[in-house]
Amino acid sequence: MKLLERYTVDDICASLRSPQDWFAFPPAADRAAWEGLLAHPLNQARKARLVARAEAALGQPWPFLPAERYMDFGRNGNRRDYEEPYFERRQRLAVLVLAEAFEMKGRFIDEIINGIWVICEETTWIIPAHSTKGSEGVLPSLDTANQAVDLFACETAAILGLIYRLVGPQLDAVSPVVTERMRQQMNVQVLEPIEAREDIHWMSGNGNWTPWCCSNTLIAALAIWEDADRVAAMARKLMTITDRFIDRYPPDGGCNEGPRYWGVAAGAMFNLLEFMYVATDGAVDIYSEPLIVAMGDYMVTVNLDADYFVNFADAPIKPRFREGNVYHFGTRTGNALMQELVGMVLRGGDPKGEVSPLLQENINGGDLLFHLQELFWVPGDAAPQGLPRPTERYLPDLQVAVLREFEQWGKGLVFAIKGGHNGENHNHNDVGQFIVMSDSRPLIVDPGSETYTRSTFGPERYTHWYIGSRGHNVPMVNGCEQAPGAEHAASQVVYDPRGRVYTFSEDIAGAYPAEADLKKLVRTAVVDWEARSVSITDAIACSQSGIDLDVWLHSPLPMTVAEPGVLALSEFGRICYDAALLDVRLEALPLVDPIMRNDWGDTLYRAVFSLHTEADTAAYTLVVRPA
Repeated sequence: MKLLERYTVDDICASLRSPQDWFAFPPAADRAAWEGLLAHPLNQARKARLVARAEAALGQPWPFLPAERYMDFGRNGNRRDYEEPYFERRQRLAVLVLAEAFEMKGRFIDEIINGIWVICEETTWIIPAHSTKGSEGVLPSLDTANQAVDLFACETAAILGLIYRLVGPQLDAVSPVVTERMRQQMNVQVLEPIEAREDIHWMSGNGNWTPWCCSNTLIAALAIWEDADRVAAMARKLMTITDRFIDRYPPDGGCNEGPRYWGVAAGAMFNLLEFMYVATDGAVDIYSEPLIVAMGDYMVTVNLDADYFVNFADAPIKPRFREGNVYHFGTRTGNALMQELVGMVLRGGDPKGEVSPLLQENINGGDLLFHLQELFWVPGDAAPQGLPRPTERYLPDLQVAVLREFEQWGKGLVFAIKGGHNGENHNHNDVGQFIVMSDSRPLIVDPGSETYTRSTFGPERYTHWYIGSRGHNVPMVNGCEQAPGAEHAASQVVYDPRGRVYTFSEDIAGAYPAEADLKKLVRTAVVDWEARSVSITDAIACSQSGIDLDVWLHSPLPMTVAEPGVLALSEFGRICYDAALLDVRLEALPLVDPIMRNDWGDTLYRAVFSLHTEADTAAYTLVVRPA
């Protein structure tokens, strides 16, 4: 079903409100809207934070972006040294614009113009890792007709579009050249190529680039184009492209890119839907469609506890959370649990706690949009209502189960496990991966991912320990880790909830290459709330005699051998195993990357259980219990 193709260009054009009314956020000149925010103490604190940061930025040099830094990626794979100042420019500009919108005194306007000017002077808005480059392979092509328009170029156009709508008249009062330059670059770098072309790779609908680019392009077009026919044609094109993304989604609404990317996948789709909804005064509205509802509810499903989320694929366990996006998605789809989730995540799982941080800052270059969503889409006095959480959720298409011992936050065991395949977007070779928490404390974890480099998405991807199987709680069999590709998948997946005992079983042998010599590798998880335990049993059969197997378990807690057959996870939990069957060695993994250090500190710990037999079958069980 083509959800958005129900609307023709004529329908959209007839429904579009006048240009000054078709934007989703009020301009700075709407003092009632901006001063109305300050009725809530939270927004008073946010204003103070933004104004202080803007004052600190006054007169400071804008980050330098030399060609040499652009060339780094082509030469040595370094993304960070170009991307950090690139995003800092956009983040600083967001702070200045919001401070001006709150104050409306004009004291930040010149610095805003400086920021706009340096961004408009950038030869390209495409970051090096996404550029098709020129003939030299290290600098971007100047042939815009054949250069891909990437997601951060689209995001930059949206940022300038938001600024145009928020403070455009104040910029024009200094010089109309500023907004003329903005419109010129938005058109040349993003809007006109997307308007004219059909061959840009993200137009296929495969992955988060599609809704991310489409939503930002729509924001830019709505901001600066006043020709209703042109806006309607662009909107219809972007809606059609977004259809391809929606059509790839399974009925259960599961995001195989994980919660880190939900905000720029289904969440970005929501931005497009919401801007169309507002621009057409509600005429374009598909919020009641079951698939759209399920796509939003995914975030409720994969929340473990507090601000911890199931982090299969490229994701930290505490991903940056786009609370305005999630909250308003819940508003439009009538999902109170999405709103409850926002309230709890903002308070770190304590329903009576303070909101921290005041604003989700430094989210690549998208801070301006996310801050506006926080301010205008989440009521300043929104607080958790004590709604019970679902104790069990299963996504049959994604093959992910999330089970909770209790409905209350911060209490009891929480367990998550996946089947799926190794060809998912942002895939890790992790079929059979599982996570265990107790009383909002991680016991057995997915390590997550590190800062991206060129090798992250190149042929060396699976040499990274945290992306290959050895960074997950799955076996290595006969020297073989799991293999990448959608053909390497779980089979015979069965989810069986019965009272206080839940069973999830899957044959993960298909996730391994032929060299592993596997006939079957059935992983069965039994979650028993009465025993307060999670049991993982792996039953292995090989074609030939002789099985050599290692299985890893990762934890942020130091592990020690408490007694034969029992590992202590500090004082918070334990792992029980058959010491006569399994040998164990304990490893400490020093962490250097800031993303992992943010989640786990200086060190992550690993237990490696080893099994060696001359038979062609074997089985073992690992039992995880809280202390």
